[in-house]
Amino acid sequence: MKNKLLKCGSISGRDIDKFKEFSLTPVDGSKIGSPLIKECPINIECKVRKVIEAGDHTLFIGEVVDLHYKKTKQSILIDKGGRKFIGVKID
Repeated sequence: MKNKLLKCGSISGRDIDKFKEFSLTPVDGSKIGSPLIKECPINIECKVRKVIEAGDHTLFIGEVVDLHYKKTKQSILIDKGGRKFIGVKID
């Protein structure tokens, strides 16, 4: 998943279907229209509440409206920034 995560975060979804390109399975969310990713043990549904133009970036402020998770024996990847990850066990 780490390689897929890095690639998905580096390519615009305007140009390709990321689900197809990276062999991911879309699943219907329960609160909003955005799909969840079946292969991810944690999916967070959010509504955009505010958009702030911040120079060369756009900052999106969101509200978490639902959380989906499944137990796994594998570590969950947490992005520390700068393409550095740590694995965290969730019981």
